Amino acid sequence: HQIQKVRKLQNGNYLVCQTQQGLVREYDETGKIVWEFELKDNNPWCAVRLKNGNTLIGTGYYRKKPTEAIEVSPEKKIVWTLENSDLPVHFNMTRTIVDVQRLSNGNTAVFNFVWTSKGEKGVDAFEITPEKRVVWEFDHPELVLGMFITDEIEQYAEFNLGPPRNNQ
Repeated sequence: HQIQKVRKLQNGNYLVCQTQQGLVREYDETGKIVWEFELKDNNPWCAVRLKNGNTLIGTGYYRKKPTEAIEVSPEKKIVWTLENSDLPVHFNMTRTIVDVQRLSNGNTAVFNFVWTSKGEKGVDAFEITPEKRVVWEFDHPELVLGMFITDEIEQYAEFNLGPPRNNQ
């Protein structure tokens, strides 16, 4: 079983992306599954439990469905999605979302892995509103093959990646 990312939750449980199985599972400290969500046509690469109890999941490219970010309720209902077709063409969100984070302003930060042997290009990181309006984007292919984001991204806001493109 391939595991891409594990996060320890505030309740002491663990949120685990079991990529090849297409599962996001919450395990308690004894290893018992207390919640799971199955992605029938996609693979989870990262997941974070939101303050409202929902789970935000970023997916990879290994199954039938294109890469996407989805927000799932505790009752396993999909309440928000972000697909490549929601974004400008040059974003190329077709490989893997390596991390996602819901910001305190309600927007979502997405970190995208776009490098392939075919030389495809795309945007490495971006912030998007719930209405799917791009706030900023970061694209620096000479420096980045994949980015990972901290659970507390706003603590590191002073870290300068260079001038972002402002799309307001």
